[in-house]
Amino acid sequence: MDDRTLQVIEFPRALELLAARCVSEPGRAAARALRPAAEGGAVGVMLDETGEATGLLGQGERIPLAPFADPDPWLEDIRRRGGALEPERFLAVASLLEVAAGAIRFLEARSERLPRLSARAAGADLLRPLAAQIRRVLDERGEVRDEASPDLARERGRIRSLRGEIRRFLDRVMAAHSSAIQETLIVQRRGRFVIPAKTNFRRSFEGVIQDRSGSGETLFVEPLGAVPLNNALAEARESERAEVERLLRELTAAAMESRAALAGLTRRLAALDLIMGKARLGVDWKGARAGESREGRIVLREARHPLLALEAESTPAGEAVPIGISVGGEIRQVVITGPNTGGKTVVLKTVGLCVALHQCGAFIPAGEGSELPLVRTLFADIGDEQDLRQNLSTFSGHMARVAVGVKEAGEGALLLLDELGAGTDPVEGSALGVAILEHLAGSGALAVVSTHHDALKHYAFVSPAAENASVEFDPIDLSPTYRLRMGAAGPSNALSVAERMGLPGGVLERARGLVQGGPVRPERVMARLEDQEKRLEEERADLAARAAEVAAAEEALARERLEEAPRRRREAEELIKGVRREADGILAELRAREDPEEARRIARERIHALSAHVEEALPPEAPAPAGEAVPHDFRIGDPVLFRSLGLVGSVRARHGGGMLTVEMNGKNLRVPAVDVELARGRAAPAEAKKTPRREEPSAAAASGPSGVDFTRGGEDEGFSLELHLRGRRAAEALEILDKYLDDAAVQGIRRVRVVHGKGTGALAEAVAGHLEGHALVSGYGPARPEEGDWGVTNVELIA
Repeated sequence: MDDRTLQVIEFPRALELLAARCVSEPGRAAARALRPAAEGGAVGVMLDETGEATGLLGQGERIPLAPFADPDPWLEDIRRRGGALEPERFLAVASLLEVAAGAIRFLEARSERLPRLSARAAGADLLRPLAAQIRRVLDERGEVRDEASPDLARERGRIRSLRGEIRRFLDRVMAAHSSAIQETLIVQRRGRFVIPAKTNFRRSFEGVIQDRSGSGETLFVEPLGAVPLNNALAEARESERAEVERLLRELTAAAMESRAALAGLTRRLAALDLIMGKARLGVDWKGARAGESREGRIVLREARHPLLALEAESTPAGEAVPIGISVGGEIRQVVITGPNTGGKTVVLKTVGLCVALHQCGAFIPAGEGSELPLVRTLFADIGDEQDLRQNLSTFSGHMARVAVGVKEAGEGALLLLDELGAGTDPVEGSALGVAILEHLAGSGALAVVSTHHDALKHYAFVSPAAENASVEFDPIDLSPTYRLRMGAAGPSNALSVAERMGLPGGVLERARGLVQGGPVRPERVMARLEDQEKRLEEERADLAARAAEVAAAEEALARERLEEAPRRRREAEELIKGVRREADGILAELRAREDPEEARRIARERIHALSAHVEEALPPEAPAPAGEAVPHDFRIGDPVLFRSLGLVGSVRARHGGGMLTVEMNGKNLRVPAVDVELARGRAAPAEAKKTPRREEPSAAAASGPSGVDFTRGGEDEGFSLELHLRGRRAAEALEILDKYLDDAAVQGIRRVRVVHGKGTGALAEAVAGHLEGHALVSGYGPARPEEGDWGVTNVELIA
């Protein structure tokens, strides 16, 4: 990936965003020096590292990195000119060693959770002897400690003693000759202790004038008796300076011996700082890890330009419009058309930046399900290539760049070409553009290009290796929407744009007349086809919606029947109990009568009355629907499938009017025979004939409320410990979540998982906000990285 390509897709600006999220200057330098890797294993390792760091942030943790400096430039300077490092440089080295020790302790304690990051710290030499030596010699302010050496302690003790003796002597002089003293004050001049005296001081005492005030009225005098004391103090200071210099040189030599290890530690910490910066950047733009596409396909879902994604969030009204684009497999090229202001170039840069950042180990600002291959060659020709120094026109500059990309094209290459064939005669430019695309298709490279040429639109329409895409333009307010529509070629809307820019109306009318009177253009045919396709899509969506309504009505009816079954069963049980009580009474009465004929007569009357009572209590049998044949071939014990629910049961009884009693899940239901069919190849549950038990739920039943997917498990085989909400709108998801939490609380379950995915983060935020303060929830938080990271929320329920 050449530097020119990285420049035109604004890769350095993306790296500045990354550098701003590092805490150290070496980390920021590493971010600015980052380049996409071309080896799949290296890319995978970097993405794993970013994933571990992102998981740490999701759990409220971070590697304890503080600002640190790289000592290697200082040591290189010492190597060249000699001497010793300044004390503040040694404090920076000590700080580096402390940061390294803290980071490595943190990672070693979490090595099982963070194997990739821990590997960065494995085998590091923390240079503890050097750190101890620096702390022994220097204090927190960078001053050399008295106890750094016996000689230094002795000389500093001597200095303190001489200072005290000099002060006492000068105090005596000032007290004895107060009239000659300008101010009772001991000061230093030229490194010697002196007193401020008047110009006539010689009348009182003898001394050496070391300095005078600006006005000349005050002389700074060293009394003769203080001269030998000041001389001794100067000698002691020189001895102290020499000892301090010796100690600093020893420290410098120790640092020079450890230079390679210091450089290694700096690289490790800078790498960790860079990884944490990638994680922070991914979280800031709500990014996701792109899946590895082994088929060489680029699939971006809800992708946002990495630079615009953050800038939009900083403005109240701003919003980066996400795009979806797919290229790879049979479709090797995407030809983007539309107005100049519609965002075609933004699409090209978004694709290029996502590919480059992915191969730097960053999570990209795109939705779940995005996939990227390993691109070995990324080439971009975007913007004005006019070069006056080489006497190249805009077209020549473009062709010079495109020629380089075409020569390098092949498997594993991605070319981003802006305004292909522009800047010259439209016929020749179109021909060149088509020829270039045909060559690229044959080479195996992937290409995303933008154009206004009809010939390229037509090429993408008829070529099996290419597909049209267009950036939408709102014809009502004459403004771009910046949305990308795959499979459609868009008009340039030059007249609308010109009108928006203020071109006079007469000129526009003349231009419209010329266009309408001209030949039929391919884009008009394609536009009509696209309109027809859109209408078909709308009709298909309408049919799908109606089918969904019918399915929902059938499900509601079936649910109503299932809900009524327990009530009918209770009523039947009460009826049977009443019949038994009545029968027992009849038998008791018969036994008490002596006349058998009279007893039989009374029994018949009572039985007829009881039968009439039972018939009145039974629910009316529904007649078979008109026009449908009622099957009569069901036999007792036949396995049958209840079509609307997908449940399997067995026939327990046949009734008139096309009704059957079917046992399902241990319950007897009376259903119309037309609602069931023979379950061919499927046996009815044998256990149901013996001991009622809970059957495995069907595919429909296991999907939960409103078709939400569950994973089975838990204390109750009919309840899931995991709720899937991905793809749901927030309002719908929160309604489903409420019912799910109610059911879980009724079951007595303490812990569940809510899977909402990462995406833009909106659904995750909605779920978190809903759980906060929920009456049934005692706690919640994101899952561990290996369990779904911040795409899954673990919920603790109140006992």
